Amino acid sequence: MTLDILIILPSYRGGGAERVGMTLASYLARKNYQVIVLIFDNRDDTDSISEKESFEVLTSNKKSLIRSIPFIIKIILGKKPKYIFSTFSYISLFLIFLKKLLKFKLICRESNLNRLTSVSGFKNRCIMRFSYLYRYADIFLVSSKLMRNHFVRSYGADRSKTVVWANPVDEERIRGSVNPGDTNETIGVSGRRFLAVGRLERQKNFGQLLEWFSLYAKAEDVLTILGEGSDRDSLARKTLALGIEGQIRLQGYVANPFQVMAESDCLLISSRWEGMPNVALEALCLGLPVIATKSAGGIAELAKRSTLVQVAADGSDFMRQLSQVERNQKPRKNMLPDCYSLSRSCDEFIRLVFHD
Repeated sequence: MTLDILIILPSYRGGGAERVGMTLASYLARKNYQVIVLIFDNRDDTDSISEKESFEVLTSNKKSLIRSIPFIIKIILGKKPKYIFSTFSYISLFLIFLKKLLKFKLICRESNLNRLTSVSGFKNRCIMRFSYLYRYADIFLVSSKLMRNHFVRSYGADRSKTVVWANPVDEERIRGSVNPGDTNETIGVSGRRFLAVGRLERQKNFGQLLEWFSLYAKAEDVLTILGEGSDRDSLARKTLALGIEGQIRLQGYVANPFQVMAESDCLLISSRWEGMPNVALEALCLGLPVIATKSAGGIAELAKRSTLVQVAADGSDFMRQLSQVERNQKPRKNMLPDCYSLSRSCDEFIRLVFHD
């Protein structure tokens, strides 16, 4: 049986980019396309994943792309997929080189708009300097008009192959994973419940968020941050230095973040850069208001489609909007714009890829 698409991800669990890949895989499989998801990280139980999903999941049992290269080549040569899909820059750029040798069609999705001036770390700067290679992808997907214009102007991406594709959001799964009522984590909180979600890394700018929260939050307010990363210890120290350790909850990785979203009053996005924050779309699916920095990628485009999304002009404006947040009634209605719905987004992917 011919394999229609091979989706390569570093891990089954993780951030928005991983969820986009898995959501797409699940939808395509339900539409009877032959799908395999290949992951590196051997912390995931691929047998249990395959039982829950209608597609096959393979793992290299490695924790990095470099160590997984022989396995990836073996799968490509053995399965001969019509298309390979990647949504991580470093994987995409590797596949562009590999494409010259193995002659497959490649769909690259870039999830971030991280200009060289804002990117730290040798690895990330190398990725951005080689971003001009995206022109060699068969289809290059971005999540906002801002990203499309940036990659066409700054990196010579082929405009005819660079497509704005709305992140697919599985509304039924998200809303179905929420139980009515509060959990033990939120019972007894008398103030407002703020939420931030993402890897604890420089990109998310959580250190600055803690400073803003310390200045304008009320004493009874709580900020929960979901995610893991290298900044965890420094963020914990910062809460102590700011005297807000009793109001901050660094909860780490949570299997069901949507329950916490449903119990919150506002999602805060403080990122230095983004593409289109998937967490904002998931928040809208649960009717959760969003306050974001203007540097959070295409968030301004989302704000034009939803009055629940407020984009702060600067730090002062962010703090002003934070101070005005009110307790919300729960449960709330689905407020996700239709273009991000699972069927509309994934049907558009099918039209672009399989009906060309």
